[in-house]
Amino acid sequence: MTNATKPATIQVYLHEVFGFKNPIEGFEKPIRIAAERHPFCPEVNRDYVFSEDMVARLLGSYAARENIMLIGEKGTGKSSMVEQFCARLNLPLMVINGGPGLDETHLMGCKTIESGTVKSVDGDLSYCIRHGIPVLIDEIATIKPSVLVSINDVLNGNKVITLKHHGIDPTMTPAELARKDGSMVIQRHPEFRLFATDNTGGKVGKDPRYAGVATQNSAVRSRFTTFKVGFLKPAQELKALVGATGGKLPIDTAKSMVEFAIRVRANFELGEMYDTVSFRELQRWARKTLVYGNVHTAFVDAIYTAMEESDQVVAAEIFDLAIGSKLELPNEYASTAQSFLAELDQGGINWDAA
Repeated sequence: MTNATKPATIQVYLHEVFGFKNPIEGFEKPIRIAAERHPFCPEVNRDYVFSEDMVARLLGSYAARENIMLIGEKGTGKSSMVEQFCARLNLPLMVINGGPGLDETHLMGCKTIESGTVKSVDGDLSYCIRHGIPVLIDEIATIKPSVLVSINDVLNGNKVITLKHHGIDPTMTPAELARKDGSMVIQRHPEFRLFATDNTGGKVGKDPRYAGVATQNSAVRSRFTTFKVGFLKPAQELKALVGATGGKLPIDTAKSMVEFAIRVRANFELGEMYDTVSFRELQRWARKTLVYGNVHTAFVDAIYTAMEESDQVVAAEIFDLAIGSKLELPNEYASTAQSFLAELDQGGINWDAA
């Protein structure tokens, strides 16, 4: 590629790009990033709050072209961290959602018939390897372990990737095969990177909250540098929560919501609750509070109803403590079969009220 065809770049300071006041240790000097946003570049969320320490470590692994795995509880921002990391650096990102139906052809392509002739096509992953587009495999533990083992050459960081589906024309010489466009191998683009997220780290576990995930081959796990993503610190979560509503959520209300989340998470860590509360759920609670004008009903619809019944009992107590008033449940929680039976036995049902 000649200088005339190279994409234009601009010089930036990383701490300014990620919203920090002081330079990031080890990255004090300015770097060059693309001047124009790639068509696959995620949208920048200016209200997203980064952890300075985590960003520094991610930058180090990214510069070293390592595969990066982010693990942590639901709603800690694993996927959004990758998306906003790329967004701030004007990098493209292709997201591949994991699942048991995802196979090697989805990742690395296959042969197909087009206009009566056989044609080789790329999968999402092989396309990005060719063109230098970073990839995020979201919920990687939901993919069958054998599928990931089949792309070991990608996970290993090999510069030449074998496309097993292409097959080899036995009449071609090795030199001809290497020159053929869309041959059985592709060159890894230097800008390609691989990210993955997972709730379990791919390890053996019996947590029923993550039913459907697979225990990943330890050799696959060893090919990633793994970072644990925790919940934001209270002040950071408060800032992010208010920011998520465009500054419309009152600070005192937001503080109470964050306090609720902290207390639930602490109970979860002690094994006293089945599940925790994610930042995603807090955002939903905040948005519904603004729409409903009622923090109680908004909480019920955003968080409470989806909880296990045993968790609901504890959550109601924590709500009272954090919000400062007893949780008021909507009418449907009072309209039970037992309540109707009591009315029936007492002759108090008004059959003409419908």
